[in-house]
Amino acid sequence: AVVSTQSTGFIRITFDVSGYISGANIETYLLEKARVIRQALAERTFHIFYQFIYGATKEMKAKFLLEDINEYTYISNGHESIAGQDDGQDFLDTLEALEIMCATPEEIEAILRVVSAVLLFGNVKVKQERNSDQAVLTDNTVTQKICKLLGMPAVDFEKALLKPRIKVGREYVNKAQNQDQVIFSCESIAKAIYERTFKWVAGKINKVLSRNYQGGSFVGILDIAGFEIFRINSFEQLCINYTNEKLQQLFNHTMFILEQEEYRTEGIEWKFIDFGLDLQPCIDLIERPMGILALLDEECWFPKATDQTYVSKVENEMMNKTKFAKKPDFRSDADFCILHYAGYVEYKADKWLLKNMDPLNENIVQLLSASADSFIGNLFKDTSSNPGFSSMANANSGQTSRVRKGMFRTVSQLYKQQLEKLMGVLHDTRPHFVRCIIPNHEKKPGKMVAPLILEQLRCNGVLEGIRICRQGYPNRVLFQEFRQRYEILTPDAIPTGFMDGRKAATAMLSKLDLAARLDRIGKSKI
Repeated sequence: AVVSTQSTGFIRITFDVSGYISGANIETYLLEKARVIRQALAERTFHIFYQFIYGATKEMKAKFLLEDINEYTYISNGHESIAGQDDGQDFLDTLEALEIMCATPEEIEAILRVVSAVLLFGNVKVKQERNSDQAVLTDNTVTQKICKLLGMPAVDFEKALLKPRIKVGREYVNKAQNQDQVIFSCESIAKAIYERTFKWVAGKINKVLSRNYQGGSFVGILDIAGFEIFRINSFEQLCINYTNEKLQQLFNHTMFILEQEEYRTEGIEWKFIDFGLDLQPCIDLIERPMGILALLDEECWFPKATDQTYVSKVENEMMNKTKFAKKPDFRSDADFCILHYAGYVEYKADKWLLKNMDPLNENIVQLLSASADSFIGNLFKDTSSNPGFSSMANANSGQTSRVRKGMFRTVSQLYKQQLEKLMGVLHDTRPHFVRCIIPNHEKKPGKMVAPLILEQLRCNGVLEGIRICRQGYPNRVLFQEFRQRYEILTPDAIPTGFMDGRKAATAMLSKLDLAARLDRIGKSKI
């Protein structure tokens, strides 16, 4: 429950040479941390927030400064209950799971302090001073609670939030922050704290479960969100859909290999096309040099760049690409469209530069790294060399961070590296694909919404797989089974006594007078 499903997780279960489970390992890829601060309608944020609020005792609520769920801005859109799910009981199960994973009572309390603090960041209220760029707190009660939970001096935190000290040339100055910049700073810090705690929990699990055995094997389970097409799609959806394009290409290629092997084994000649190549133009559009992600990285280096200058570059570069299209309608909120295998997806490039740089308020990061709470301090102990932080001051956000020259990596670069590593692992294994279908949005049993199911079949590649199979001979039946099932249709085709299965099937087909193009006779199957 702490390690929510709103991320791409690769679970590796290892076996020793005797075939017994020897350990396990979890690798996380794209945590949908934007869900921490906002959710789509009828969507929930991470389960741990609901579990903590509904499962905490009165004493725990006082200790961890918890409030009523309706008081938290960050989950105002995601206050959704799930039929048959008891968040309070799940909270007890989560605590028990952490104990089983050898988390100490102090570590569990630290995690709960983080969860409470993350929610409180959304309740920081600021207003803009008249005739000034300076924002001020309307009430410092929330910031005091945050500092209490995270072990920071409240006065220093408020200064870092409202007037951070930044380097301009060779000197340091205190730069006034406006209302939007303060809110952005709170959101980015909340997401960063949650992400680091999430990874800490995954690391704790790995430390307990991992075992190094030579000569063993493993079964890997990749749990990833399916293709996403919303009314408005952002940077997170592009990353998810890019991953699904790569996985669908692997699926198509795997089917191609299996089909070729089947025909080769049965001695059937058939010119089969590797449909994995069909997806390459769309993948190139996203990942190639001067592609959508490369142009985004390039634009992040220009101080005066904006989301709109990025969109203009994309349009100029992609104008003649078959998988790219400008916004379909002048009334549309989208900036451009990409033709994925699942259909056209409209993307809006709002705040893509900021999301790609993922900048943090360096002043607040320094306070967190020096926190009186050792757990919080350890979460941020690597901030002096963390490649996930921006090395540039952003004119719009007023955020900077500390990275030595040459170490800066954008979110898209890190994600591409992780994806390449994952695809390398998948190509070295024998993959099997499981498609999960939601029958209805109400989570009711026995209710099937046909349009919803059809859309999922299209988005998760099932229809694509059927299309590939239909290029060859999708139905295969063993000779014995074919004779047993259909001999009643051709009672005079097979003489009494023994007849070889292949000859019997050939005689039955001749009697049925099927079009020759509809069937082939293999060595063991028709």
